[in-house]
Amino acid sequence: MFQLTLQITDETIEQSLFRLAQKQSKEVSEVIMMAIQDFITHNEPLSYKKLDPLVHSTVINYQVTDENLDEVKPFSDVNDAAHYVQTLRQQTWNQNA
Repeated sequence: MFQLTLQITDETIEQSLFRLAQKQSKEVSEVIMMAIQDFITHNEPLSYKKLDPLVHSTVINYQVTDENLDEVKPFSDVNDAAHYVQTLRQQTWNQNA
């Protein structure tokens, strides 16, 4: 037997669990166990329709100019690419959360 202590810090999840337990006339622990069992037994990959990239893509046509771009060096200030990407992902994640 495995004993687990669960601390829920998200009030939205906590309230949802209480409402679901009331709706089903069960204890919150029973609802959580049912959710875990359901996840384990129905852990199937997501099914989605694969799109054809040739149909669902567009060609970007930039206007050609005589501008001299020899001095343009994008990302020249980045010394550690891994750290830069990790920070960028974290900032994007925080904006979308």
